[in-house]
Amino acid sequence: MQHGAIADQVSILAKSRIIENWATQDEPPHLRTIRDRLLNHEQRANQLLGLYQRINGTFSACLDFWGIVRAIDLANHETVVVFCF
Repeated sequence: MQHGAIADQVSILAKSRIIENWATQDEPPHLRTIRDRLLNHEQRANQLLGLYQRINGTFSACLDFWGIVRAIDLANHETVVVFCF
């Protein structure tokens, strides 16, 4: 089997087993519990989504900043410590 054919088979398997049918394989039901709690408490879900977006934005900015600092560190052969809050 060629590399491309293997990749296609893995993609099909992942889609059918993980993406489309995840709930049937969630035993014990951890992900279904999270889904149900979010769907049944819309206000809380919105708060959590907002918190996730803030964390994700901060983390992304930190990674961008870290990439710049790391490039400077490699160029200068210096040790740099970065704290992102």
